[in-house]
Amino acid sequence: MSARNPDLETVVSEEDLGRILRSEIQDLAPGTRLPTVREMMQQYGVTLHIAQKALQGLKADGLATTHVGRGTFVSHDRDPGLAGAESIASSSKTDNLRVLTLHHLTASHRGDVIAHSLHDRLQQNGHRSISVAYGDVATLEQLLGRGEFDFCVIQPRRSVLPVRLLDLIRTRARHVVVEGRILENLDVDVVVRDRRASVAIALGHLLELGHRRVMLLTEDPSDAVGYSEIEGLFRMWQQASGVGGEWSVCHVPLADTDNGADYGAVTSHLESAKPDARPTAMLVSGRFDEATLRDAIEKSGLSIPDDLSVVHLRSATSQGDDGVGFTTVGRSAEQVVATLQEHIAWRAANPKAPPRTLFDRPTLTVRGSSKAPAE
Repeated sequence: MSARNPDLETVVSEEDLGRILRSEIQDLAPGTRLPTVREMMQQYGVTLHIAQKALQGLKADGLATTHVGRGTFVSHDRDPGLAGAESIASSSKTDNLRVLTLHHLTASHRGDVIAHSLHDRLQQNGHRSISVAYGDVATLEQLLGRGEFDFCVIQPRRSVLPVRLLDLIRTRARHVVVEGRILENLDVDVVVRDRRASVAIALGHLLELGHRRVMLLTEDPSDAVGYSEIEGLFRMWQQASGVGGEWSVCHVPLADTDNGADYGAVTSHLESAKPDARPTAMLVSGRFDEATLRDAIEKSGLSIPDDLSVVHLRSATSQGDDGVGFTTVGRSAEQVVATLQEHIAWRAANPKAPPRTLFDRPTLTVRGSSKAPAE
């Protein structure tokens, strides 16, 4: 991994680094040597204090062991849940788990792919899987009857997740997993995209390319879940990076993205900026159609990527009609399904463990929409 821009130091927090390291350790064999504190500082662009604290956290959780004079290694007796997950996965045909997947009727092509793929994979592994699209709780209650399940995976998509629905599912399933929605103070497991990592990876990419005037294009935070957090992280980076430059935010109402209306707000935002303050890069957060967005940018007299680099926080498999598409930071449907399978296996092996939120780390896919700004 290449060295980070020193200007980015302290942007990645101790909590962020801990999540990154825990995610990477899951794929490493026991005894694998971990980076030194100095190597972590270089690879992740963090301070000495943050690297030391993150490493101490791994050791406190039994995930890593330090041998004086040799280094730090993945522990041989790390979280038994990981070993349990592997044994569950390998012997899944005999466990025959009963899994109910609930996905809201809200239209979502990617959501459908995840739900269908999860259903197929569970059946291939010998589990009994049922996938149901729900609209209202009363009808769902009648449909489920007194059915009992080992797991229920809920995919609320962009809809409201009623407490009544959670109460109903708790009476029908031993374990509940919510995919794609951060929930607090509720007795359920959560698998969700790591938004902090998404913004950190995207802006880190743009800043390393040399961009100093960045705009955030986002759906109106009052209309959709999660966008206010993305905007808050964007502002945090603006303050913490210390690189200066003009940073701005443009909101597009949710209704405009639903009906494919003209993105006039984008064009107006770009045209209204003074030449020396006009963004050279755009971070996109929301369900924006790439072809329509390209048109809106071109109407302002700018071209991608010569005048404006674009990075979209969305599925890692996103691709434009021209086969090129935008640079993305996100997760493929396959990654989401694999993470859900891993969590189901972990929970089956650790039924009495407290509820956990699993932050799924996205990946950067560089395409033709991002490059260094023009001189």
